[in-house]
Amino acid sequence: SDKVKVSPTMRSKEPCVRVYLIDTVVGGIVHSAVHKDATGPVSIAQSEHVVLYSFWHNRKKHTELAVLELYQTTAQEISGAAQVLMFNESSQSSLHMDKPQVLGQAYILGAGVKAMAVTNTMHGITTRNFLLGLSSDQVYSLDKRMVDPRRPTTKPTPADTEEGLVPYNPFITLNPTSFLSYNHTIYNLRGISVEPARIESTCHMMAYGTDVFYSRVTPSKAYDCLGDDFNYLSLVLSVVGLGVATQVASHFLQSRELSQAWK
Repeated sequence: SDKVKVSPTMRSKEPCVRVYLIDTVVGGIVHSAVHKDATGPVSIAQSEHVVLYSFWHNRKKHTELAVLELYQTTAQEISGAAQVLMFNESSQSSLHMDKPQVLGQAYILGAGVKAMAVTNTMHGITTRNFLLGLSSDQVYSLDKRMVDPRRPTTKPTPADTEEGLVPYNPFITLNPTSFLSYNHTIYNLRGISVEPARIESTCHMMAYGTDVFYSRVTPSKAYDCLGDDFNYLSLVLSVVGLGVATQVASHFLQSRELSQAWK
């Protein structure tokens, strides 16, 4: 949310990466995380109450992704949901709220990260994905479910399965079909910009560096669009046929009612 900001720092005698979640209303630290024997560059992206960031682990010689997700206590959740359902305009102040619960997990990524962004749609209904600008100068769309800190480390319970939680795996495998830039490279990739489209399922993505690459992103597929292979002819013929059948049935019904009226 807008009232929680993320601040990374690497100033320390020992190489480490420190991440602070700061409440910008009261100026207090909501949560802090320390990753020892780690260095930058650090890339960070925030999606609502989820923070994803990457760093380089010196000793293990690989890039790691770490995720932090904030949850309110049960009483606050019930109170907030009740206000929304009852259209209650009363507000809550951060000065009188308890610190949220923070869950976190870390993962190993087989590529360096140069930039991060989050998909954004017009109404925020569509599932959000994290967009990673990799060291190979390609853009990868990472499913948010793969970096869910609630991923069970043991056998999933029926509740975990019902919520669609994927069992924890420290390695994030890069799916070739999730590369938004396909087999192209954006030379000297520096950043990724995202803007919502007019349709809810889609957003616009622009990756820039020395080169510029544009693509449309559909994290939940294009559920509100007809596919290119849609059979429009069958649709038109079906509608026309239905209209003709309705007129014929109506004519026979009127003739039958008229015949019965003369008896």
